[in-house]
Amino acid sequence: MYIVPFERLKSITEIQSEQNVKETKNNSVAIPFKEIFDAAIDDVKQTDAVKKQDTINLALGKADDLHNIMINANKASLAIDFAMELRNKALDAYNEIMRMGI
Repeated sequence: MYIVPFERLKSITEIQSEQNVKETKNNSVAIPFKEIFDAAIDDVKQTDAVKKQDTINLALGKADDLHNIMINANKASLAIDFAMELRNKALDAYNEIMRMGI
């Protein structure tokens, strides 16, 4: 088994310089919510497919590494939880905007 080493964390100045590059390209630093939400939905679909395949392999006796099956199941669960939290935050923001008086 190959262990992936930790990567060096970026310093604040490196992060700020990357943001400055993004600002010059787009003249804004906004990340579209739609892209984040689409990525979360794609992650849910992908992890769920892996979890289903692992379940089938386990039922057929083709899987011999139960720890990877459990890791993939937890990844799928976390992906769903993250997507649900994004949805909840979006609905909260929408409701807050609707309550604003003009």
